[in-house]
Amino acid sequence: MVAVALACAALAAAETAALPAGATAGNRTPESGTYSGSVAPGNPIVLVVEPGSKLIRGRTDILPTAGTCPPSPEDPPMFGLTPMTITHGDFRGVTVVSGPVVTTRYTVEGSFISDRSASGTVRMELSGKGLQSCTQTSPFIVSRKP
Repeated sequence: MVAVALACAALAAAETAALPAGATAGNRTPESGTYSGSVAPGNPIVLVVEPGSKLIRGRTDILPTAGTCPPSPEDPPMFGLTPMTITHGDFRGVTVVSGPVVTTRYTVEGSFISDRSASGTVRMELSGKGLQSCTQTSPFIVSRKP
């Protein structure tokens, strides 16, 4: 997880350094298309930027990291994220997945660090009957292939 976080930070720093004078990482206009990558510890995340670069639809498969949150009896397979609006290159959305025993709240926050890549975090909050509530935050990075 530390290696992924360091890789995300290095890529963000390199791409931010390449910004034109006066531009900020959070003020990027992304290209429409499919951005894919991983969210620590190596789970897939896919974000689709709709034409017009104003809305993101996405899906992911995030599992608890050993030692952070206990395994859930209802870990979902790939699931859809609530659509997110892009404002000045930034996006945020909350998706709640409820099962008979466990409710998981996913908060996705990120910024486009270039017109073809974004980075951010996914915060997973588990709660439910007979489970100790816990929170796990994982970094992600996604990119759009030409």
